[in-house]
Amino acid sequence: MRACAGEPLPGLLEHRALVVLGGGCLPYEDERAPWLPALRRLTGQALQEATPTPGVCPGGQLLAHVAGGTVKGRHGEPEYGSTPVRLRADARGDALFGGLPAVTPAIERHVDAITDLTGSRVAGGQ
Repeated sequence: MRACAGEPLPGLLEHRALVVLGGGCLPYEDERAPWLPALRRLTGQALQEATPTPGVCPGGQLLAHVAGGTVKGRHGEPEYGSTPVRLRADARGDALFGGLPAVTPAIERHVDAITDLTGSRVAGGQ
């Protein structure tokens, strides 16, 4: 679904996974992105039900935010270019990530950051 294009999000998550991709806003900037409350609700449901939820760039920030982590805008040095992403050992059997090599290059371009996962529901690798 393309919430940024005005497509409504469902009231409840009824799929086996939720994928949240990128965008140009922070997970709490409801004025800039009026679909965020509904997306946070769906993300919270996915976390509660242990639904697989990969989050890419702002999608990862939204996931961290909903789980109780801290996300800050314009934090630290900007990151641009290619960076190696290392596959965790416990992801080798994952249906989505298991086929990736141990180190995969990823392109990044952002200035925002997840600054704390302490106390969040994802801090223990859940």
